Amino acid sequence: MMTCSRPVSITALGISDVTLEPSALLGLIVRRTYVKTARGLGDERPGRYSLQFPTATFLPFISALQTFCKLRQRYAPHAAFFFQLPKDSFTMPPETNGSLAGLWLTLALQHINCNAPSGFVWTPRSLRSGACTACEKANVPRSTTEFLGGWAPKSVAVDQHYVDPSMPPSAAGRFFFSHLLADHAATTWQPL
Repeated sequence: MMTCSRPVSITALGISDVTLEPSALLGLIVRRTYVKTARGLGDERPGRYSLQFPTATFLPFISALQTFCKLRQRYAPHAAFFFQLPKDSFTMPPETNGSLAGLWLTLALQHINCNAPSGFVWTPRSLRSGACTACEKANVPRSTTEFLGGWAPKSVAVDQHYVDPSMPPSAAGRFFFSHLLADHAATTWQPL
């Protein structure tokens, strides 16, 4: 959610596309290699889409990702992708693995016994649109939200398909996205 990314941009992250350094000011850096272009998904602009997250805000998440990396190394030592799990069926090229995000979301929600309301379905795209809406409600500049989500500047798709005008601002949205505001004061993790 915190990147507003397309599911395939997350499943296609290579191991070297994510930097975890909790002792640094920016403890999590994500370099999205596969991005949507006018010709579909492409990787011809690596490094251009770096996303950086401050350690002060995201230390528990950074620590959890470090633990995940140790477990992945132990149980899937030959994994080529950052979020690759031992029984995942990754294929080449990487952009064909977008459907894995749906499986991961389903398993995560089952693990915490969380279900969508009756008549609704949660998909990885729900996380993307929820993040976009949270950015909007937290007053993150639209240009920043467009960059995060990989949308073209002044994209009409953001308003038409991703921002839910019925949703109010939330503490979670402010937590995840307030570091993107110009007047941001460091937000530290507060357990719920």
